[in-house]
Amino acid sequence: MTKKGELRGGVISRTYYAVIILASTLTLFHGLNAVEINGKLIHAVGFVESNNNPNAVGDNQAANGSFQMHRPAWSDCSAWLKSQGFKATPYEQGVNDPTVSHYYCKIYLSLLHRQLARALDREISAGDLYAAYNLGFTGYKRRGFDLSKCPTITQRAVAKLNRKLGE
Repeated sequence: MTKKGELRGGVISRTYYAVIILASTLTLFHGLNAVEINGKLIHAVGFVESNNNPNAVGDNQAANGSFQMHRPAWSDCSAWLKSQGFKATPYEQGVNDPTVSHYYCKIYLSLLHRQLARALDREISAGDLYAAYNLGFTGYKRRGFDLSKCPTITQRAVAKLNRKLGE
């Protein structure tokens, strides 16, 4: 049985689910390029990262699961969960679980969006959010938050993400 606020093996308590939905379904409408963190965006990130393969391994075995999450990103999400009074799922137990990793991706995108909103004086596009996801916030910042200054592989991934979102 899952305790209040605990996520284990894809089983989500009602309280946990409510907090995740509240915290991560940010709808941010500032104009045409506004980004909504929803199931479509999360699915598109998984598609770009691994073709939504929960057993994918990349970046010299440093990234795992559908969303190719690295341990530091997972740790940031776990820290946020704990700060909200919830238990976190260890990386090894959750990164390959489609349900758990989906929620961690939601949280991570939300955390990145908050950082981008503080740093930028413009609308945040899905491309901006993905570049920060792919390169890390600091990596995207080092490039001046400019997609044209990102590595070619990131630029191609943003184009693929935008195509997927346009379907």
